[in-house]
Amino acid sequence: MGSDYITNFERKQAIRKNIFYGFICLLLVGIPLWFYIHSYLETIGIGIDNLGVERYDERMRDALMFTLILMGTVSVIAIPILIFINNFFNGYQRVLQKLTLSEIEILKKINDALYGVDKYMPSFIITSQILYVFSLQRYVIPFDRITAHKISIRHVKNGFMYKIEINTSDAKYYNFSISSNPVQLEQLKLRLNG
Repeated sequence: MGSDYITNFERKQAIRKNIFYGFICLLLVGIPLWFYIHSYLETIGIGIDNLGVERYDERMRDALMFTLILMGTVSVIAIPILIFINNFFNGYQRVLQKLTLSEIEILKKINDALYGVDKYMPSFIITSQILYVFSLQRYVIPFDRITAHKISIRHVKNGFMYKIEINTSDAKYYNFSISSNPVQLEQLKLRLNG
């Protein structure tokens, strides 16, 4: 059951990763391409007779030049996002490969209670010794170093999330949020309190 569940989990994550990649690539190519097509059709609509050959060619060159500049600018934004997405999902992969059967059961409980975007992308994975947190910043928190923790409610636009604050014996402070899913919170509380 364990390896089949992890294989399926990884497959579902690969689909999500590809959707993110596709969306970013669509922005990378789609915005500049839309601009070029719009400029091209507008120039053709005005016509070579109204613009003259020189002005017509100049508009076409300018549209192409601006499209390439726009593509370069969007690339500067898109490439770091693609790298982040790749590292984010690779982090999950490394943790998933190390899970024992009992840890897979906990992951399954949490994942079965999640829905929407959170499904197959839980905020954290609990192992017997370490809490792996997946957010904009990834945390690896050994349970034996946790000295104090606090769970509070943080209100957001359409509801609330749980804010988790953790202090460790090596003087580190971790602050992250998880969805308002009660099963996810229950599993985290069990491990933090137990």
